[in-house]
Amino acid sequence: MIMTPISSSARTSFATSVIQHADLRAAWHVKLEGGRPPKSLLEPQPAGSMLLVSMQSAAATGCVSTEDHGGEDFYGVLFNITGRQRIRGDHPDRILQPGDVLVWNSRMSCDFELPAAIQEFQILVPLERFEQMWPSLAIEDAPRHLTAGSSMLALAHGGVQTLWRQQQQFAQEELRTGLEAIVDLLGKANRPTWTPSRSKAKLFDDIVRYIDRELDDPELDSTSIAQRHGCSVRSLQVLFAERQLTVAGFIRQRRLERCRQALCTDDNSSNIGNLALHWGFSDAAHFSKLFRATYGVSPRQYRQRSAVR
Repeated sequence: MIMTPISSSARTSFATSVIQHADLRAAWHVKLEGGRPPKSLLEPQPAGSMLLVSMQSAAATGCVSTEDHGGEDFYGVLFNITGRQRIRGDHPDRILQPGDVLVWNSRMSCDFELPAAIQEFQILVPLERFEQMWPSLAIEDAPRHLTAGSSMLALAHGGVQTLWRQQQQFAQEELRTGLEAIVDLLGKANRPTWTPSRSKAKLFDDIVRYIDRELDDPELDSTSIAQRHGCSVRSLQVLFAERQLTVAGFIRQRRLERCRQALCTDDNSSNIGNLALHWGFSDAAHFSKLFRATYGVSPRQYRQRSAVR
């Protein structure tokens, strides 16, 4: 691991901090004021393939560029401890307050503005490992901003500060396990929860949108839906029963409708069995039976009728 303090860089009006651990390399550029960089301190602590970084800085402006990281792609989980900061990029501005968390990755570039002194911690995780362990936190083209307020987020904030203070007491693998537990908490904080202020109608609408997004997942069921929406399986079943529906029946009907739409619009070259598998049906024969029972004809007959209209 190497850590280069802020120093002059090829960007003549900027100073650069670089932290490297194994194949993971992160770089931050800070604008010089009066020819000097603002007072800043970056302290890294390895944790297996992960890296915990303590960052303190006076007021500053700067940038992070995807072109300057080098090494393997990674995720950064930023815990804003004190002070405010503004993050600008190819997305709406994010204003980070104390207690907030920002999930970003090295494929993104952004500018940052620190109007006053800040303290933060960042957990850097190789991208493939992050997306394998915490898919609900994965992002594509914009950072994920978790705002302070949930108990899980507060626990995660307290945990990362405690681990930093007590880092000398842990071996690297123990520290890695602790950091993984902290990111697990963020995954739970990112889930919608069913609270009294959240109406049943709103919850049902959220669940329907979720089901429609995940129809091609053959593992989609009551358990996974309930976990994702912070309610019990029994509560989920009651929510659907109040509308004379079952969860499994609703999912099945949505999948059949997607298949029906595809049969109307495809060019007759796609295999019907593959179409059924794509939309979450595990057995083509069972799909055909369900389709006939719902629409009165087989999938092949429906496709032929649609082609001659």
